[in-house]
Amino acid sequence: MKRKQPILAIALQAPWSLGDCGGSRFAALFLLALAVARRAGHVGVPAHDLHFAGQAGSAFPMALSRAFKQFSRAGIAVGWGRNTGADIATLSLRGRIHGPFWLADGELERLKFSTNGRAVAPASLKSLLCTITGAAAGSTDVPAHADLEARLDRWIRVFVLRQSAEEGRLAMPEVMDGLSRVRWDASQGRDASQRWALSLQARYARLARQGGEARALYRELHRLCRSPDPVDEHEEFLQRTPVLEAMSEIGLAWCDHQDDRSAAALMRLEQMRYLFEGDASQASLRLSSRLAAEYFNLRALCRRALLLARTSDQRAHDAWQVLRDMQLALVCAVETDSLTLMEAVASNLGYSLWLLAPALQERLGANAGRRLAVRWILTGEALARRHGLGSGSYWNIIYICRIARGAVVNMGEDAGAAIPFVNWSARVWTLQELRSELAQSDGDASDPAGRELRSLCELLLPSSLPDWLTLTTRMLAAVSEDAGDASISAIQRCAAMLEHLWQLVLHDRAVPAASLRRSLESRLASLEVAQRKYFRADLARLPRL
Repeated sequence: MKRKQPILAIALQAPWSLGDCGGSRFAALFLLALAVARRAGHVGVPAHDLHFAGQAGSAFPMALSRAFKQFSRAGIAVGWGRNTGADIATLSLRGRIHGPFWLADGELERLKFSTNGRAVAPASLKSLLCTITGAAAGSTDVPAHADLEARLDRWIRVFVLRQSAEEGRLAMPEVMDGLSRVRWDASQGRDASQRWALSLQARYARLARQGGEARALYRELHRLCRSPDPVDEHEEFLQRTPVLEAMSEIGLAWCDHQDDRSAAALMRLEQMRYLFEGDASQASLRLSSRLAAEYFNLRALCRRALLLARTSDQRAHDAWQVLRDMQLALVCAVETDSLTLMEAVASNLGYSLWLLAPALQERLGANAGRRLAVRWILTGEALARRHGLGSGSYWNIIYICRIARGAVVNMGEDAGAAIPFVNWSARVWTLQELRSELAQSDGDASDPAGRELRSLCELLLPSSLPDWLTLTTRMLAAVSEDAGDASISAIQRCAAMLEHLWQLVLHDRAVPAASLRRSLESRLASLEVAQRKYFRADLARLPRL
């Protein structure tokens, strides 16, 4: 029979004490908070709820360590982590700082609190905790409607800031500041909105090509998702944490891919493969279409980058694997009904069809593959323009211009000598030829889908547009006008300049071409090493006038 443990008197005034042992103010209030939570039916106390004792920031870990040593001397069993049934002697000290903390079974009945020599009734413990710890602790003892209002207010701010960022109504520094305020707002407890604010901060930093900041934010998100400290007292909210954890992993893979470390990105994604593929009972995130679309889209881009970087001949099997992932991403994007996702995947699929054309030529044919690539890119651009996503994507226009001028796909090709002008002229796909080929591929003239495809071409490449030079002139002017737009990256501006430079050369405009080339070359220093490599290789191929 288990022997009954002795009563422990906890003095809640100086000199603070735990039974016959001395104790710190923090340790005594720590036990009081644990007792209050246990009486209220809450098994554990989150770590952030213990900062009421004034031990915040770097002082908290030391205060927590001292408190546990005092508990041990006094014979009080306090555990940590989500497994409240675990034997405390077996718990790892690693991660203890993150909580949550709880009293072992039978410990609540042993603790008898007193202040100024008078015993405190169990029903008065909560009000006493608020009185001793002051306003900071009192803020946790608020009416339920106030707590709910604060939580919902944070979610509203997350939604508004996200929409403003997507539509460009706020400058990115303002968006990041607003999300940071949500993230650190703990006026009425903590909840999942703060982790989603952190997730958006990481995403916008990545899209702005701020790789160092993005990595740090994604790592912090990953740490918080792995932490046993709950973001909300309701278990149903905790069950959504794996989604955010997977988003942080995918975000870190995006950072690797953008830093020209596609092999590392692919390795990280392959380690997550069991979450999205295989048996439905094991692939826990397979039904999260939004996440799956991003996963398969990024995996396809990483595989494509590795395939194009090889100096040996491309293998059809690898190319088809890229297209398989793109198609999976497309299916998932359709499932989400997200026009933004559909636009991104459609454009990536189109550009992949062209980039992998040498490996796919036997199955698709040179002209069919090129035609299919342009149709997919045009579809992506139409989605961007027709559904409130601004004026479309400069990348889509850049991709089509590259395809039309017969840009070199294999970057391993010799770039040492410029190709003669007459040879380049033979490779160019004129605007009139493109329109003609797209019209031929539409099939039955009475088919509604065929009519829509023709209307897409007219929308994006209208018959009033005489040639590619006119298109690149307009694109470069638009990019220049949006010089303060942070959503247009340095590489995007350089890419627009490069396409216009090619058209100037192909139209025998030597003087403006020479000026633009000098301007472009002066901007290359702002790009990353891998990005500069592409531009310098393509500049070396420019025919001499």
